Amino acid sequence: MSPSETTPPRLPRIPQLGYGHDISAHANLNHPPPHVWHGPNWSQPQIDHPQPVVYGPEHIITLYMEDVREDRQSIEPTMAEIPMPVRIDPASNAWCIAGNDLAVRLQQTPSRIDGDAKLCTMRGRYKHCFARISSSEVERYWIPVELKLAQDKSLEITIESNPVPSTRPASLPPADRLLELGKRGTETRPGHQSLPVAKRSITDSSPSSPPTQSKTPPPTPGPSGFSDTHRWQVLELSGSNASTSSRASPQIQAEALQAHVNVSAKPKPSKPKESKPEVNAAIIGWLRHQFSVQDPQNYSSFLQSKGKSLPIEDLLRGYRYVASLIAQYNDTRTPSSLEGAPDRKISKANIFAALGRQTSWGSDTETTLALYELYGPCKEREDPRIVAIMNGKCTGSKEGSVGFLHTLKEVDREFASKHSGGPNQCSRRPSDASNSR
Repeated sequence: MSPSETTPPRLPRIPQLGYGHDISAHANLNHPPPHVWHGPNWSQPQIDHPQPVVYGPEHIITLYMEDVREDRQSIEPTMAEIPMPVRIDPASNAWCIAGNDLAVRLQQTPSRIDGDAKLCTMRGRYKHCFARISSSEVERYWIPVELKLAQDKSLEITIESNPVPSTRPASLPPADRLLELGKRGTETRPGHQSLPVAKRSITDSSPSSPPTQSKTPPPTPGPSGFSDTHRWQVLELSGSNASTSSRASPQIQAEALQAHVNVSAKPKPSKPKESKPEVNAAIIGWLRHQFSVQDPQNYSSFLQSKGKSLPIEDLLRGYRYVASLIAQYNDTRTPSSLEGAPDRKISKANIFAALGRQTSWGSDTETTLALYELYGPCKEREDPRIVAIMNGKCTGSKEGSVGFLHTLKEVDREFASKHSGGPNQCSRRPSDASNSR
């Protein structure tokens, strides 16, 4: 026999498949060695744990926010100033920050967001959701989101509603669990036909009609232990006191569905939303009248100071005036004879609105007064930088109320870091500081 008849044809190389040598070199052509295959390099560690972006030093980021959640009384623009690590994107030469870090730091300021919300910003004509807040806590995600700032290091965001799955009625999990159990039983025992009947009784039966008796096909022969155990699980999950007979399963499930309908259809007592703006307007109007009658000189001076650059002494005098109004009117109620808002609770937001200020401004005033009572002249933790500002010898890069608050927070952070990393004094309630004066 000639060599051409005994030697198999030589196969070509297939570099696309990653073989590093000739297949014909092996005696067994059908089973190449396992080490010759080189799969594509997916860089799995980079997918599960992306490398963090390196950011530069901290800068003050101005955050402009609009709360458009459905449960809000009105859309009220607010702002906050947050120190953030910033990096410069080489491609676009833009300021960039980490979205999740921004949300976490926002929740550590007096302008924190209460309740459930999602934070969005616009990128051109597209809305970009970069953080979600559940029960006032920021949810963590593996994939980071980077945000680009304006040239003045500012960012505009909207606060929108964030539906929480945990608000489902308490009667839903048993029904869901029952369906899951039915699917599992159908997959493990194809001959068992009682579970599909139970599924149809949940999904197809009408809540308003009484449960109908259906003929249950005879079960297939099998171990009696499985049938008894499964029937016990169905009865326990349905929460009914009916008979343990398997024929009662459709009725039990229909009763569970009826209970779910009754829970979900129960109306929630709430005041009509359309009346809230009118109520707030009535409260604000009544407060303005009280302010003008009680102390007309201070009230008029405070209104005229809006938008002006004031000396720190005058600034603190105005803040103390606001603090006195909060102590007098906050959490009190309007007169029962007030038209449009009888016997309504007065909030800080109402007081700030009556003074022509935003809620975020009011939070900054409370923080400023609390920190000044700690680090101001002749105070417990007197700091030379604060004393220099009070004496008009400040050499900082920022001026006015924003710069004063920024310096106070900087002093407070340094004090906290020097004392065993203790809690930041900025977080203590402003009312505690006002009581110590």
